Amino acid sequence: MLMRRGQHRWLVLCAASIATFLLIVYYGENGTSIRRIASSSPWRTSETDTTATQLSRMQPQHAGDAELEIVVASTKQENVTWLRDYLLDWPKNIYVVDDANAALTVPQNKGREAMVVLTYIIDRYDSLPDTVLFHHAQRFQWHNDDPDYDALQLLKRFRVSHLRSEGYINLRCAWILGCPVEIRPLVDADAPPENDIPHAKHIYSRAFADLFPGVKVPEEVGVPCCSQFGVTRETIRARPREDYLRFREWLVATDLDDAISGRVFEYAWHVIFNKEAVHCPNAADCYCKQYGMCDRPDCDEEGCSGQYNLPKYSNLPQGWPMFGWDGEDRHWSGELPPNPRLRRPTKAPTQTRAFQARLSFNLNEHRVAVRREAHPDNNKMDRSQPASSNLMETHNRLVAAILTHYRTLMMLATVQAEASSSSPSSSDHPGAPNTTPEAIAVAGIAMKMEFDGLYSSVKELLTLSRRIKELWVFGALGQQDPKRAERGARVEADVKAVAAALAGMEERRMGEMAARHGGKWEPLRREDVLALQALAGKQQQ
Repeated sequence: MLMRRGQHRWLVLCAASIATFLLIVYYGENGTSIRRIASSSPWRTSETDTTATQLSRMQPQHAGDAELEIVVASTKQENVTWLRDYLLDWPKNIYVVDDANAALTVPQNKGREAMVVLTYIIDRYDSLPDTVLFHHAQRFQWHNDDPDYDALQLLKRFRVSHLRSEGYINLRCAWILGCPVEIRPLVDADAPPENDIPHAKHIYSRAFADLFPGVKVPEEVGVPCCSQFGVTRETIRARPREDYLRFREWLVATDLDDAISGRVFEYAWHVIFNKEAVHCPNAADCYCKQYGMCDRPDCDEEGCSGQYNLPKYSNLPQGWPMFGWDGEDRHWSGELPPNPRLRRPTKAPTQTRAFQARLSFNLNEHRVAVRREAHPDNNKMDRSQPASSNLMETHNRLVAAILTHYRTLMMLATVQAEASSSSPSSSDHPGAPNTTPEAIAVAGIAMKMEFDGLYSSVKELLTLSRRIKELWVFGALGQQDPKRAERGARVEADVKAVAAALAGMEERRMGEMAARHGGKWEPLRREDVLALQALAGKQQQ
């Protein structure tokens, strides 16, 4: 076995050496650059038609020298591997807003993707690339302007030349949601909120005056949603860096809910980057100039038939794009990484799904300019970004995690029970393979880890419950409540009381539960984790 491993390593080293030699020979001639090789390719389009993917392969990767960079707003829970799998050569700036130790993060997690955009511009103002794309983390999202809601297809087709000529572009061409007019600031400021939930449109006038002092508040505001756009270095620098600092300071200081403050910027980026308050380019021209889709006869100023359809719900179904809304096979043949782990979803009752969408809306401020005739059961669509901030999704995830921890604990308790009732040395009970001393030790440590995971999930659910209670009691603009401090203190006291009771219950109940199953429980220590890792490594050898 050792000989085979040695031979295998020797062959790998030989193959790597040969491959390196061939690459040097092929790309020789005094170090021909990637730019030179790409420019000589027979498949390269003209400079005016260069796509973002082609351009990214030609450019140097140093900060300030690149012609194109992509900036992504993400959270720790979101999967951004698709960016590395399919956009290998793109210089990426992936911000993790809820991780203070991430390579790229924000000073404060407020305002959703707006904080990422402003932080990138402020930090890179003197070393900006020629063009920048600001994008969300998920590949498949309901607002992506693609029949499958696939951001990858749009990014691969994106024409950088169009961005250079315009200075600022929205990645959406379709008018639905945002155009021709989304907000009438002066009228909406006096309109009563629907269902007593204020939206961005109700405070847009006040926010606009704060962000753009001395500028007249527009009567109408319109732009395609949803905070994914491109902008050039010259357009960014048309404003001094101090303006972006002031925008970020407003975002940090505002008492508005993140959903509202983020939405304000969603309908202000085009104004910041020197476009008219109503900026709704002809969709047919947009698809042609921006994505090279110029041969479609079914396009008009609002969109192209079949290119973008407003989905039934704001959250794409489990298994998308392989499986549809009712679990049906969509026969999708697009690009997916190996082993995507997609499985056919169970069909949820229409009434339940519509209720979840409505509840999700009520907990996350959102716009209502959805075409009601197309969605009679879901007139108010939630477009929370990122998805992990959706309170309904977070609640369901925590409940599922708690149930999973309980199921795993029962399985591990069964292992310990089998160990106590049978012995490998007993002739009557020969002992199953999972009752070896190593397996029993691993099960004991794993139980401690599962208890800790259960405890953590319960505490997180408690925190979420407090957030939901605050929204229920105070509303999205609860800072205006004169008794906010008093009620907030009462909520805080309730939370501390429940947390204290939970902490006391944990040690007593968990210990009793473990004792009933023939085991014992104590808080997980670092030594336990190291022991588990050592045992796991020993069993693999």
